Amino acid sequence: MAIPTGSLALKSVTLERYVVYIHKEVYPLNDVLECSGQDPESADATFQVAADAQDASLVNIKSSNGKYWRRADNESSWIVSDAVEIHEDQDSWECTLFRPVKVDDDPQNNRYRFQHAQLGYYIQPVAKWEGELILNAYQEATDDDQIFEVISKETQTL
Repeated sequence: MAIPTGSLALKSVTLERYVVYIHKEVYPLNDVLECSGQDPESADATFQVAADAQDASLVNIKSSNGKYWRRADNESSWIVSDAVEIHEDQDSWECTLFRPVKVDDDPQNNRYRFQHAQLGYYIQPVAKWEGELILNAYQEATDDDQIFEVISKETQTL
């Protein structure tokens, strides 16, 4: 089963919090994606997910700021909402493509890991200096911290 596309919320299964776009600086990052949301209906917890035109197993994710998810810079594994346009080059740090990987075959289960296509690692919330839980992609699939429940806003499967 492919990931739903359209308006979605992503809920960390371990933290019981939603990924939200936060317009603030968490040094040295801007436009961070934080796992701290409590309201799946908030605009900042709503993401537009669209399948890639070349490879339907990949998606681009757009935040409420109108920008796409990508790495913060060429030396970073932090994931931010900072790309003005889709960047499909999987050899570039600016790549905006993610591969949703379903956790199991249960059709009732909407749990996925999201692998950054260029890094090859899965996103997960990681504590930053002030304790913010910012999305990062620095390791392979290893634990439940990388699992997110995908909640479609169109069908309201909360």
